[in-house]
Amino acid sequence: MRGAGLAAKYFMWIALGLCAVLLAEFNVLVVKNGDLWISSGLNGHLQTESARASKGRLIDREGGVWPSRADDARAALLAQKDTEQAQTEMDAIYHSFFDPAYGVAQLESRRLFGMKDKFSGFTGLSRLETRKGYDVTLTLSSSLTIDLFQALRATGASSAAAIVGNYATGEILAYTNLPSVSVGTALVSPYAEDYDRKEAWMLNRVLRVTYQPGSIQKIATALAAIRYKADIGLPDLNRVIFTCEGQLEMPGGGTIYCENGRHGDLTFTQAFARSCNCAFAMIADQLGPERLMEMCEELGYNQSLTFMDKTIDQQSRFELPPQVTSFALGWSGAGQGVTSDVQLQTLPYHMLLLTGAIANGGQARQPYAVKDVVTRDGGKIVIPERKPSYVSGKTLALDAVMAADARALMESVCGENGTAAALGSQMKSMGFTAAAKTGTAEFDVTARRLDGQGYDFTRGFNSWIVCFVKEIPVAMVVAAQNPSSQSAAVNVAREILPKAIEVLR
Repeated sequence: MRGAGLAAKYFMWIALGLCAVLLAEFNVLVVKNGDLWISSGLNGHLQTESARASKGRLIDREGGVWPSRADDARAALLAQKDTEQAQTEMDAIYHSFFDPAYGVAQLESRRLFGMKDKFSGFTGLSRLETRKGYDVTLTLSSSLTIDLFQALRATGASSAAAIVGNYATGEILAYTNLPSVSVGTALVSPYAEDYDRKEAWMLNRVLRVTYQPGSIQKIATALAAIRYKADIGLPDLNRVIFTCEGQLEMPGGGTIYCENGRHGDLTFTQAFARSCNCAFAMIADQLGPERLMEMCEELGYNQSLTFMDKTIDQQSRFELPPQVTSFALGWSGAGQGVTSDVQLQTLPYHMLLLTGAIANGGQARQPYAVKDVVTRDGGKIVIPERKPSYVSGKTLALDAVMAADARALMESVCGENGTAAALGSQMKSMGFTAAAKTGTAEFDVTARRLDGQGYDFTRGFNSWIVCFVKEIPVAMVVAAQNPSSQSAAVNVAREILPKAIEVLR
């Protein structure tokens, strides 16, 4: 019996020791990361009526006041508008304002609760009391966001993402995606990566979903050709004539096709403006996989990016197998990942950074959506206005000469024979110069979940545009999957760019 008693005491002391270690670790976590709990929706204190009433507000670019909780925002809209309009507006702003991972209300939740600095064990539990939250003023225009959402919806796309920003400062003017919060039903989506997600509408597609790029990938291929032109025997690209017969047999087998048929003789600029797959497949094959991958990684592929100081958990991907064929390499240079071992996917947010870097002389501004933070009473500034900053490190830091060459190429896309000629003509009539790259990416299969019947597989495509205006620092990216026409993204840009210009004027 004495042995059993000693064993019991022994185990009791071990248990007490473990408890002490766990308590110490808990205290360290509270000291270091207490703000994560305090600002979390899991904290019941935040959900009390008095705490909710005391929370700060989101003030949009036009001075519109939004509650800091999605449910309260929906209720406010329903009190002012008919049900359909209220739901449309809520759908439009949901991801940029209230997304649980990247919405400004979540990312600024501490300040909305009245905390200038992070909560920690050093500041004590006194920080838990209900207090007046600060108002967070945004760079986001809710009216432009709503217009953008409605333009996406009008394309008939099954899913889509779009973002508009000021490339000179980094201010985000609007971003939204389809489907949005009103769907709220079991997954009905053509995205293979959605199959293991609970609901399609929960995905913030600007920041968390990658798309096959199609011909917007030719920006990276063109920049690689500009950098390595001497190495591949093309010292003066615009004196080289590419002959496009509408299809190209690649060394080792496989055929590259131009969807618009035979382009004939083209210079490098003409091949870019008319988006000739055959010419860019030839260029990619001459460049080789190492040069293409090196260029893409300098442009931000395969790298983590940040949004509002938070690392995004999705990346644009460009990866080629060690023994890539000329056929697969050619198609990847033209923007199509045609074999399973080629990884070619792009993130809309990343494409805004890349477009902004080209427009801004070679350096990308770090996007942001919060202008400043002020008190609710008197509007005293708590956190000053954010100053423009460049994306850190070597990511998206282009040589100024290469950026100028890329700008000229993108302006040619909006020229008379370019794939975005309609956008260029419209902007010219308004007194502006547009630059763009369009893209169409075909999918081997897309899928739709059927009620109890498995999946229905069909072919599909993405419609893309990345674009900017030269005289007014506005840039825009649109990706629409399975829209009613291949020109869907261009049509969205034609509708929204003039409105974005007005926002910045």
